[in-house]
Amino acid sequence: MKIIIATTVSADGHILPHCEDMQQSGKFALSVIRQKADMELHPNSSLLTLLACKQNNEDPTYFAELTPESINLIIGLQRYRLIDELYLYQSTTQSNGGILLADVVNLEGWQVENEYAISKSLHLRIYRKG
Repeated sequence: MKIIIATTVSADGHILPHCEDMQQSGKFALSVIRQKADMELHPNSSLLTLLACKQNNEDPTYFAELTPESINLIIGLQRYRLIDELYLYQSTTQSNGGILLADVVNLEGWQVENEYAISKSLHLRIYRKG
């Protein structure tokens, strides 16, 4: 089982609302990453079902976007160490506050696998569990 998370954060580290336009760029477009998954997770997805899937060594790939609405799901996925990859789109614009990525996702033990400059105002880092 594999779970991929994607999110966009401001230059000051705040989680931004879903913004498909910011994440469009060829093979790194959010829609392309979504297509890699067999199923998309939603804020009310069952952690118990995902844990059972992992214990049974099932092979689906799941995708979830980290937005202010899905924070509780992502916290649960992290608590049970179910996240395998994180696609972090970093904008160069500042936010007006909000929820810090560091308050939701602990990147300790994660390794940056790749970094890409998508545009002058958007960079992508792909993290994998170390």
